[in-house]
Amino acid sequence: MEEKDFELCFYRAAGMLGLSDFVNVAIEDYASLKTSAFREGGKIEIKTSREFLLLPENETMGLALSILSKISRRQLGPNELEKVKDFKKFCNSESAFKLLAAKKLQRSIGKKVEEDEGLKAKRDEIMQKYESISQISQTPTIKWSKSASKRILGSYCLALNSISISRILSRPFVPNFVLEYVIYHELLHAKLQVKFRKEGGKKIHFAQFKEEEKKFEKFSEAENWIKRNIF
Repeated sequence: MEEKDFELCFYRAAGMLGLSDFVNVAIEDYASLKTSAFREGGKIEIKTSREFLLLPENETMGLALSILSKISRRQLGPNELEKVKDFKKFCNSESAFKLLAAKKLQRSIGKKVEEDEGLKAKRDEIMQKYESISQISQTPTIKWSKSASKRILGSYCLALNSISISRILSRPFVPNFVLEYVIYHELLHAKLQVKFRKEGGKKIHFAQFKEEEKKFEKFSEAENWIKRNIF
């Protein structure tokens, strides 16, 4: 969808909600799907990920209605609620997942992933130790994240086949087995990836994942340590 048509959906959504505010929409190159909105003095400023331009028109209307109804605290009618439902369903679909993965891959062309040698050694050691992840067809790259996040200790990007580990786990107070557990967890994502429901929605930590996760030799100790000291 062209940016002007994308913005038009927000103007139409504002009209459907009876809003007289001036609506300004900015398209940003975020690393993930993200939106933000600010309302002041009869003006609503909205920022959205560029990837949302890939949405079909009906789902774009759902996105616009979802953002504008929240910031204006306006009630949605049955038709508007259905559009929001369609938007959320699409975002959790395999089609949306593949589109986002393709965009991430496109952005990565020509960029070299700076791996951490210490994390690489840990990754290789874990892959040799556990049969459950030794069968990964292509070993993912691994690096420290830019921030020391407590909320996200690790993440796996399918498009780039890359693992990012929160810098908080590099601190001296973190036991070695906790770092190893998070790496093991992300390697499982590389092996098992995401499953999609026919009715929409995706499963990340499904039954097989949870079963294999418990094969980590200090699974309970690592989980308990994280709950007591990080979350």
